[in-house]
Amino acid sequence: MMSKVRTYNAGHHNFFDDLALFLSSLASSLVTIEAFRMGGQTKAVSDPKYYMQFEACTLPIKLTWYPQATLMAIAANAWPNEIELHEDAIHPRYPTFGVGSRGAKNLHALSLQASFIRFFESYKGRVSAQFGSDPMQWPNEWNFARIIRNAFAHDGVITFANPNASAVEWRGIKYGPTAQGRQVIFQDMSFVEILVLMEDMNAHL
Repeated sequence: MMSKVRTYNAGHHNFFDDLALFLSSLASSLVTIEAFRMGGQTKAVSDPKYYMQFEACTLPIKLTWYPQATLMAIAANAWPNEIELHEDAIHPRYPTFGVGSRGAKNLHALSLQASFIRFFESYKGRVSAQFGSDPMQWPNEWNFARIIRNAFAHDGVITFANPNASAVEWRGIKYGPTAQGRQVIFQDMSFVEILVLMEDMNAHL
């Protein structure tokens, strides 16, 4: 079965810059680290066959990205205007990392948190202006995203200040005050889930 291609562009997806930021920063960092490990020898990221894969935690898909076009645009002192990700079906499972990959996991997690918070904060005002200041009146995706944004601002841990707060749910993932202290990244949400969430959020902008 051929992969489904998910195409993102700056003119249609409000989170495009945040997506480009996450992917290019992670790819550049991992390539640099690999070069250090290999004494200066590393895979040629300019090779069109060079790719990175991202597995979901709860959704039945994985995404493959070929960095060449994005990184070449940045290297040419420009900015990419389109990003393609190839989607394939998988059984949801905990995303895998190689032995000794703590550094890679931290880069992934911190970059993802920063990119998502930036997108959320950039458009929260527009959502409030359209739907009101009460998050319970926001579209479900944005109300759920508010909890994820708060978690990402607290080391990826679900944080409810109000023990009587209403639970939020998105695509089968549910959080309420009883989930206080639960780690989100790599347990419920990976890059794949966050990207799909941003797509759903973008539909209301």
